[in-house]
Amino acid sequence: MKDYLLFEGCTIGNRLPFIEASSRKVFEKLGIDVSQAPSSSCPDVTGLKCFDNNTWLVLGARNICIAEERDKDIITLCNGCVNTLRGVDYQLKHDSIKKDRINNEL
Repeated sequence: MKDYLLFEGCTIGNRLPFIEASSRKVFEKLGIDVSQAPSSSCPDVTGLKCFDNNTWLVLGARNICIAEERDKDIITLCNGCVNTLRGVDYQLKHDSIKKDRINNEL
């Protein structure tokens, strides 16, 4: 049995609670444990990133760090969060200058 960090995002719990409820039932059937941690709302990949890539990276990196500190992989129910988390992870793994700058801000 694996324990994941559930990252709902800002939309699921507020506007689509049935997705969260059904996902939790599926997790239970599959024997997947999920826990929640305080996280930032992931910034919109098409909105904030276009105007302020650095802030977008900091907010996304914070969420990744929370999961890494708990030694857990992330499950997210929101496609926007998936795009943000994957995009931030990719940029920081492939640009050491950005990574150093973001780590200093965190």
